[in-house]
Amino acid sequence: MVITEKIKESVHIIGYGTLFDEIVADKAAYSISSELISHSIESIASLAENSSASIFSKIPQKSLVFVALDEHALNYIRLEQLYMPAKLAGHKLISLIHSNAYVSPSAKIGENVHIGSHSIISSKCTLGANVLISSQVRLENSVQIGMHCFIGAGSSVSSQTKIGRHCVIGSNVHIGKDLEIGNHCIIDQPGTIWNKPLQDGAFLEPGFQTPALIAGIGYSFRTF
Repeated sequence: MVITEKIKESVHIIGYGTLFDEIVADKAAYSISSELISHSIESIASLAENSSASIFSKIPQKSLVFVALDEHALNYIRLEQLYMPAKLAGHKLISLIHSNAYVSPSAKIGENVHIGSHSIISSKCTLGANVLISSQVRLENSVQIGMHCFIGAGSSVSSQTKIGRHCVIGSNVHIGKDLEIGNHCIIDQPGTIWNKPLQDGAFLEPGFQTPALIAGIGYSFRTF
């Protein structure tokens, strides 16, 4: 459910971290004119260890819900502990677009998507469900972002590139055009300009000058 006008129903926001705090502090920037009911998670450890049932027991059925956990290492916690339980409980997961962001009318936006301030989503882009786009991100024409991804502040993805599911693109990373980035990939070296495809599970982080894969038990690595 993508919001294109003022939200007049009460919205329940669940989460922890910078994005959660930002939305709670300035709901008007996300076109929320009604009551915003916040459900703050005490800590990531408590969320990982405990069931989310206690959170959802406080939310009326079929409520408007947004899950805000923006720390990019928490994609799976956001998915398994909050996003999926919210869906299974029958809530309406909404997407929030900052008033200073631009989204082309031809773009397709899934549920529980966040688009931060001064970001640009160009024509014919597709964003899967549960994607978090930070501030000042630029997606050029016909970019595809798979479900459950995180795109860091100041990053860009050039036209016709496809990014798979469960990917993390860190801050100030720039990805070239006509590429395919596999599922479960991480590119988290600020200032990187990346112009090659990546296979599933590849990562590029500080300490690795070339992409690597986790290989086998014991967390050994191999480059390619």
